[in-house]
Amino acid sequence: ANAVCQQLFGTDAIYYWCCSYFGSSTNFLMDGTDCTGGETSLFACSFDGWGVHDCFSSEYAGVTCNPSSSVPAIRLVNGSNVYEGRIEVYYAGEWGTVCDDDFTGVDAQVVCQQLFGTDAVAYAIGAYFGQGSGRIWMDDLACVSDEATLWDCSRSDWGDHNCVHLEDAGVQCDSGDSSGTGIRLVEGSDVYEGRVEVEYFSFWGGVCDDWFYSDEANAVCQQLFGTDAIYYWCCSYFGSSTNFLMDGTDCTGGETSLFACSFDGWGVHDCFSSEYAGVTCNPSSSV
Repeated sequence: ANAVCQQLFGTDAIYYWCCSYFGSSTNFLMDGTDCTGGETSLFACSFDGWGVHDCFSSEYAGVTCNPSSSVPAIRLVNGSNVYEGRIEVYYAGEWGTVCDDDFTGVDAQVVCQQLFGTDAVAYAIGAYFGQGSGRIWMDDLACVSDEATLWDCSRSDWGDHNCVHLEDAGVQCDSGDSSGTGIRLVEGSDVYEGRVEVEYFSFWGGVCDDWFYSDEANAVCQQLFGTDAIYYWCCSYFGSSTNFLMDGTDCTGGETSLFACSFDGWGVHDCFSSEYAGVTCNPSSSV
């Protein structure tokens, strides 16, 4: 219970509840949780595995946390899973959003480290995860990446902003899965060419053209069609995407998947909208 309350509010639990005291949910995701004390996240505790349980609907756990008004809290809402969503912070008894003015991957990294102890895969602006309501608590964030919490970052005062909810910021955090799951070419004249986009934890994004040459293009085409590339394209030749998921790709030749090549890390990049990579693959009719 303390780990839950520390993760949400930075306080300890007043009481823990068994027996579905606060009602039942539709399924169990965690069972056999075993914290040793001192954890600041429930995810730092051991448990039986995601979705592994032998519980009944009368066994949902609950907590009552110390409602210290001096300690803010943070959560992600409206995502497709727990690791992504619109950022909301709790302050002075109200949940509110974070404005996307000057919001970057560095700020997203602080959010993900605070919540899950993992890296940020991507950050979202323009209310990508939907518009919040009520307060906009934070604006003009300027984190430097070593902050323990988002409110430790340089920013405007609580509630001081010039934003609307169309500017609510969001993030996608690394779930701990180390591999990508999909790759595609878009905006080409046929299926064999286009801007390279990769999927990571149900989120699609582009590949930066920094160090993207023939070996990297071949890996893409081998993964998609089992053929080599005819040409690789820089400079957003096939247009721009909404975000970068890969940068610094470094294949050695012979890879049959772009995910087998080294790169800077999911969502880690220093690229601009004019730097999306593309390929033209050999349309061998035998494949």
